Order: sequence, then structure tokens, then C-alpha cells
Amino acid sequence: MRIAYFDCSSGASGDMILSTLLDSGFPLAKLKSSLQPLIKPFKVKLSLKRVERCGLSGLKIDIKGADARLSLNEISGAIRKSKLPKQVKDDSLKILNRIADAETKVHHHHKSKHIRLHELGSVDTLIDIVGSSLGFNHLGIGKIYVSALPLNEGKVRCAHGLYPLPAPGTMELLKGFELFRSPIKKELVTPTGAAILTTLGRPSNEIPQFDISKIGYGAGTLDLPDQPNILRIFIGTATESKTEKDTICVLETNIDNATGEVIGYATEKLFQAGALDVFTLPIQMKKSRPGILLQVLATVDMISKMEGIIFSELPTLGIRKYLCHRSKLRREMRSVKTKFGAIRVKVSYLGDEAKHISPEYEDCRKAAEKYGVPLRNVISETQNKSY
Repeated sequence: MRIAYFDCSSGASGDMILSTLLDSGFPLAKLKSSLQPLIKPFKVKLSLKRVERCGLSGLKIDIKGADARLSLNEISGAIRKSKLPKQVKDDSLKILNRIADAETKVHHHHKSKHIRLHELGSVDTLIDIVGSSLGFNHLGIGKIYVSALPLNEGKVRCAHGLYPLPAPGTMELLKGFELFRSPIKKELVTPTGAAILTTLGRPSNEIPQFDISKIGYGAGTLDLPDQPNILRIFIGTATESKTEKDTICVLETNIDNATGEVIGYATEKLFQAGALDVFTLPIQMKKSRPGILLQVLATVDMISKMEGIIFSELPTLGIRKYLCHRSKLRREMRSVKTKFGAIRVKVSYLGDEAKHISPEYEDCRKAAEKYGVPLRNVISETQNKSY
């Protein structure tokens, strides 16, 4: 399976995404012939040119005559009636619906087939969305990863007036994706660019493990100071990994004025709430005061819940938190028959090879109590029966 990674250090727009795909081998002739039935009534002209942005070369698609305004129903209807591949239709409609959902939420009106998308209701948006979906399909890209995106300050003129950057609709689309603050007071991430990447892609702040075969450069319209206004795409084949990977959050705080009982109670509450792990380390704090470092490992969606428990149960004034990328062995539970009854064991694998077998403590404890034998005897019996 081919995968793609977007390096969005200078932002992303719909035409920049499409340009990266064209620079990666998606033929312009294929784009034109596939879009022709959709854009024929509007006399749109598509062309490509190579430009420089801060010394870096990139491809830029030029779309002329695409200013006509369409409703949500008109755009989605044209896509459904087209003879585009099913996957392209599905992806295009998903992107379009996410734009509509974001606009509906920020402007507090009911979603309707006749909703006007203002700046996003142009033929240009239709070309960017369908064209990008066509490009992904043509290049055989099955998974899309997206780097952190720039969070800009400044203002942008919209149909409703002068809005702060990022535009409200764009921010709604970027929920769940990692952002970084940029000092550039220009719109670097457009609603269409955000919709395409966040609908079809997944956040990844590091380049995934894969063999890169193509790199495409899509240029934006703006000339930025001190950095190229270029979106990069890396395309390749995923390399086989023997481990599973995910991203978790580490929350930590220093405590020097809580008893062991209070810390122990907070630890229990954190585990009950779904923490992956909780542990403490002895540290020396200001004025040589002894203290402890509390660290909590949790999934990203549990951050707020973990913070609430820490602030409620412990006398701390602040929490540090950071994302951490994990490699972990695949695990499965088995039931092993022993002379003490059935005992569950956790088996971990490196690829297809079993590396560790760990009897479940609670099962072993209950068996030891039931049969009046040492706990270590139950554990040893279970391990011997597991191999």
C-alpha cells in the first residue's frame, strides 16, 4: 500500500495540495479529462507553471474562470451524477460535507442542501476537492499523514466581514490535529486545504516509516519572507514493522507538600479514570526540600480528565504535558489450563514471534488462595504450561 506524508510547515491550500499531486506524477491531461464534464458549463481553463518561492522550485496550478458560485446541493449533485470512480466520489463528498458541517456550526444555521458556502462555494473549490481526490486515487495512495500545521495571527476578509486568523471554519476543521504558532500574519491554511487534509488524513508529527519513492512540491500564491511558501508531499510504500505504534500524552508535576496517603489515593483515582500508567520518582526540589515527581501516561483523548483529577486531588499549581510516540509489542490474552484451574496469560509478540508470557496476577492470586499454595508456585506452573 502506498502512503503519503504532507509537510505543512508553510501551510496548505486546496490548489497547493493538488499541485503536489501533479508534481508527483498525476498527469494534468488526466485531471482535465476527468473534470471536463463537471466544469464544462463554466469554461474553466487549467494550466501548470513552475515557480520559485524563496529559492525553492514548486509546481503551481493556474485555474482561470472558476469564480461562479454554487450551493452545496449543486456541487454535491454534480459529483454524484458524474462518472468519476466511486472512491473519488466518496472522498469528495466526505470533504464537502465536512466543510458544510464546519460552516453550519460556526454560523449557527441549519444544515441545508441549499446552504451557500460563500468563498468555498466556487468552481475553484470543486476543482481542488475533486482534483485532489482524483490525484490520490490515480497515485494509489491508501493512507495520508499530516504534519503539524501553522496557527497564524492576523485578519482575513470574508463574506461576513473581517475575521481573525485562522478563520473560524478553518479552526473547526483543524480540531484534533497538531498546530504550531507561526509569526506570519497571512492565511497559510485555507478552509479547503484544511478540509482535504483533515478528512482524508491523520495527524502525524513525524514522518512515518516508509520507503520514499516520490517527492512533490506545490507552490502557494504568496511570497513569504524567509521561508518558501511550498507544500511538500512524500509518497512511498510502507515498510513492514514488527511493532505497533501510537501516540500518548505524558503529564507530570512536582509535589512536596502531600502525604503518601493522598498521593496513593490520587494514583488510584487516575487508574480508575483510565490512565495507562501512573508512577512516582523521588526528587529534590527548591531549598533542598524532598519531593516526588508524579508522572501519568494517558491517551490523548483523556488529557482533560487526567488534569482534572490531578488538580482536584493534589496540591499542585501546574502540570507539564507532552506527546510521546510509542512502539509497542502486539498483545493478546489466552487461557491456560493448569492443575490450579484456568489461568489467563498475556502473550506479547514481536512480529509473529511470541516474546513474553505473563500470567495474570489476579487469576494467580485467587488460585493460590483457593488451593493454599504459594503464589510463585501458581505462576511457575502457568508459565510452564504456556510454552
